[in-house]
Parts: sequence; C-alpha cells; structure tokens
Amino acid sequence: MACFLIIGCQSSNLKSAEEVTNIEVIEWDGQKRIASIDDKQFIQKIVKALDHAQKESTANMDFKQPDYKLHFNHKEKALFTMGYYKEVIVLNNKVRYFDYQEGELYNVEIPFLKEAYTQ
Repeated sequence: MACFLIIGCQSSNLKSAEEVTNIEVIEWDGQKRIASIDDKQFIQKIVKALDHAQKESTANMDFKQPDYKLHFNHKEKALFTMGYYKEVIVLNNKVRYFDYQEGELYNVEIPFLKEAYTQ
C-alpha cells in the first residue's frame, strides 16, 4: 500500500500507461522516415525523463519548428508524438522536446544516440 501512495504522488506528464517499444523518427516537414529506435534501455531513459520533466508553455513564444517528429509507439500502436530538436534550443530553459499538440516544451536535453538508430 505504501508503494501505491508513492507512485500516486509522482508527477506524470505522459498520458499513456502502455510501454513504449519503439520510437519512429520522421522529418518534420515530410513523411520521410529517418530512423527507428528500439533500444529498450534508451527508450526507458527518455520516456522516464519526459514523464518527470519540467514543462513550459509556448504561449507568446516565437521559435523555429522542430527538426523531427517522434512517434512513440507500443508495437504498431501510436501512443504519443513530439517534436525533437537536433540542437538544444534555449528559451527559458534548454530543451529538445516539444509537445506541439499541447504547446509545451519539455526541459529535457537528452540527445538520441546514433547507436540506437536502425535505418
């Protein structure tokens, strides 16, 4: 019961209870697939960081579009999508991840590891 209370009090940004099994990297302005990431440890690291990250609203901000769209999937099912910047952008915080549907930037700087890519 104590474990349930601890988990219930944690901050959670991501709304999916399903496990992310792969991340598809797609060009922002097109549909060209750049990579598919299926490294379980890396996926867990990035999902945990995003789930507990500080966020900031993009209301009244002027900034460039992300370089890529990231499709976080459970097998073939899309769970959520975010924008990704190859280079850290500095607004109020240093960020790489953008929930463009909610208009929120995630204060997470973790880059994608080239070793995690399969093309």
